[in-house]
Amino acid sequence: RQSDAHAWAEVWLAGRGWVRVDPTAMARRAVNSGLGDDGGGSNADGGWLLGLRDRIDVVNRLWERGVLGFDALRQSRLLMPLGIPHADWNQLATALAIGALIILTLGMSLALHRPRMQARDTLDAAQRRLQAKLANIGLARCAQEGPRDFFARCIRALPAQRDELAALARIYMALRYAHDAPPAEPVRNYARAVRGFRARRVLK
Repeated sequence: RQSDAHAWAEVWLAGRGWVRVDPTAMARRAVNSGLGDDGGGSNADGGWLLGLRDRIDVVNRLWERGVLGFDALRQSRLLMPLGIPHADWNQLATALAIGALIILTLGMSLALHRPRMQARDTLDAAQRRLQAKLANIGLARCAQEGPRDFFARCIRALPAQRDELAALARIYMALRYAHDAPPAEPVRNYARAVRGFRARRVLK
């Protein structure tokens, strides 16, 4: 940018004569310390603006090198890491097609795997909802307590809801531990059952 340009001047120094000097560094320090006399900003403002300018410069440099500077020479050397020092257009097109195929395959694999991940997330969210409901009546799950022990303790503490909690425990344990990826429909049914569950505090 223009502010990074260098300007050499010659000054007369007694005993040395005409000496060429570069005042750019001094000018840049003046700008950095307070945006100059006419910048109208404090040191903090200058630091913020200079940081933003540096980030914009990085983006511009990447654009120039990666897009504008991607000339025929750099294109021919694109496959150099694969042992092809000077690739022709056919080789570049083949590499591009293979790369697109790999990206498409990975994308399809992630798309097919995503419903299973969503099912696991839904199951975990439903279980956290159930634990929150039980914690509201004084049955918080301990950090060292597994789900089977937690359900067993809640069933003992809530005899009036024994059957309902036992059913929830049975479904959750099967979904959580009998499948690498739980089926989506049973998980949704479990989430609905948890939403309909109302923990009733035992009156003493």
